[in-house]
Amino acid sequence: MQIRILFDNQSINSSFQSGLGFSCLLGDDVLFDTGADGLSLERNIQAFGVDVSLIKHIVISHDHWDHIGGLWWVLEKIENATVYICPGFSHEFINKLESTNANIVECVSPLPITDRIWTTGQIEGRYKDQAIFEQSIVLRGNQNISVVTGCAHPGIVEILREIKSSFPKDSIDFVLGGFHLLHHFKNDINVIIKEFQALDVKRAGPAHCTGGSAQNLFKESYQENCLDLRAGSRIAV
Repeated sequence: MQIRILFDNQSINSSFQSGLGFSCLLGDDVLFDTGADGLSLERNIQAFGVDVSLIKHIVISHDHWDHIGGLWWVLEKIENATVYICPGFSHEFINKLESTNANIVECVSPLPITDRIWTTGQIEGRYKDQAIFEQSIVLRGNQNISVVTGCAHPGIVEILREIKSSFPKDSIDFVLGGFHLLHHFKNDINVIIKEFQALDVKRAGPAHCTGGSAQNLFKESYQENCLDLRAGSRIAV
């Protein structure tokens, strides 16, 4: 399956717009998050040559502005899309979503979206001393899984442990997306990298809110198995 990074803090070249936020397309029909704004998302979708009408499923990791900003533009382009959310999202966001033509699915626990793509369901974390609810994506292969995170507010290691608990027979091949390590100290980041290795994660693709220092430390540890992902990147899993 091909993953295309549609929105990220950095881009591969000037053909793609960078901006705070994250979004990626899984195959042709599953969109994970929508970045900060519709104009940048539209530009990057066009740069990829993506056919928006093929998108049937939209998974929102959490309801922060840099992950939902392009959602309204997408929903104007697609009829009868199914949007997967966490029941703990804000009433303001849910009410606005209910005013659209989208089919809404609240994800409490792991749920299949397609044959290969699952949501983890709602995982609770803390952000600025408040509860936050987030879901991630699990791509299942032949006893191998890849994990895509939006911001990993519940903690990237905690998310991976939850996934291992839900899919105990599958090994984690690849973890990519926002790891939320921007303000972490070096020692703490190294502990997290060791936890990745203890979980036998083979490849890493730190992006979005991971932070430059953490990205460099992952690169030092994973070397060629650490991918530099930006808006415009393509990855096969």
